[in-house]
Amino acid sequence: MDNNKLFDVIIPVAKKDLSLVIKNIPYIFKMLSPRKIIFIGSSELKSSFPLNKKLEFINEDEIYQDMKLSTIQSIMYNITGSTNRSGWYLQQFLKMSYATISRENYYVVWDADTIPLNTIPFFDDRSDKYLFTMKTEYHTPYFTTIGKLFNNEVKKYNNQSFIAEHMIIDTKIMIELIKKIESNKNLKGNYFYEKIMYSIDEKDIQGAGFSEFETYGNYVMKYYPYKYGMRKLRSLREGSIYLGMSPTDEGLIMASKNFDLISIEHW
Repeated sequence: MDNNKLFDVIIPVAKKDLSLVIKNIPYIFKMLSPRKIIFIGSSELKSSFPLNKKLEFINEDEIYQDMKLSTIQSIMYNITGSTNRSGWYLQQFLKMSYATISRENYYVVWDADTIPLNTIPFFDDRSDKYLFTMKTEYHTPYFTTIGKLFNNEVKKYNNQSFIAEHMIIDTKIMIELIKKIESNKNLKGNYFYEKIMYSIDEKDIQGAGFSEFETYGNYVMKYYPYKYGMRKLRSLREGSIYLGMSPTDEGLIMASKNFDLISIEHW
């Protein structure tokens, strides 16, 4: 890999994220240095963005076969009698399935509510590996689902978590992962997102029953450990408590002294 190569930043976005993600645009360009930012969302949101050669928008319904919010809602309703959490699962599937339409070797997924405050590299300039940002979260249902998806061949790699506010994805590896899930005849459904939904324990599906980052991270460490290194960044999830839902530039500058990135989450 060449550290000088640029990458695209992919951001799934919902209506509630619009004002924050638009404010975030200059920070992402300054601190991440992507080739371009690609927003993914419902078609009604397209007009909200100042699109140009470096800012693109993709309709979420046009990325993967029959995969759209109404499809996920239908599956959720069939399982639980409710559509709660459908959008939360959809945004994970969008991050994964973008690999199938990407023309690049890799891309960075970035959370819409997270602002980078300092320069964040995605390659280790000593080993030339991609970099995972590691955390300490552990949620058992994620690994129960992973075991079902890969017939227990993929398991938790270590006592750290791959769930962060971002991840650099190797396109070929993600496509391989998707195909492996779809080839598992033990799972109900045809497409990877259907098989994932039906693999989640019913008691967990309306909470948090699947993580795309834990799935991809542990898959990589099983089959491609030589491609990724690990690092930690200074992050703050509770940014809204300290800076409000509309943080000022002055407040973000102050926060940058202690944190590399800050999330302004809706609680």
